[in-house]
Amino acid sequence: MRWRAGSLARSGPETACKEGPTGTISPVTDCIFCAIAAGDAPSAEVLSTELVYAFRDMRPVAPTHVLVISREHIVDAAGITSAHGELLAEMFDVARRVAAAEGLAERGSRLVLNVGPIRGTASPICTYTC
Repeated sequence: MRWRAGSLARSGPETACKEGPTGTISPVTDCIFCAIAAGDAPSAEVLSTELVYAFRDMRPVAPTHVLVISREHIVDAAGITSAHGELLAEMFDVARRVAAAEGLAERGSRLVLNVGPIRGTASPICTYTC
């Protein structure tokens, strides 16, 4: 499956989801964020780790608008458990590192946790925006 550049629309057949290591479903084939994390959709990478991927928003609403997403699909906050502790710590650490690299550490930045459908996407997802 490939995603079209500049679009949240996908092309290609839908495939079965797989259960992730903490019991959530990963990856979800109709989720743009799973496609971005997998490298199947275009993105401007800012920072990448084994658990987390940070990239510039395609439609920024601030001078610095970076999304920090888990490589594991987490539907919403209700799906987060103590088993996600390492992942959540990594997401916050990546957000901190991105803020420092973008020159925001001294003047401050805003860290937002989005839960549920974002900007009309078909798949709900948890993301951090900094």
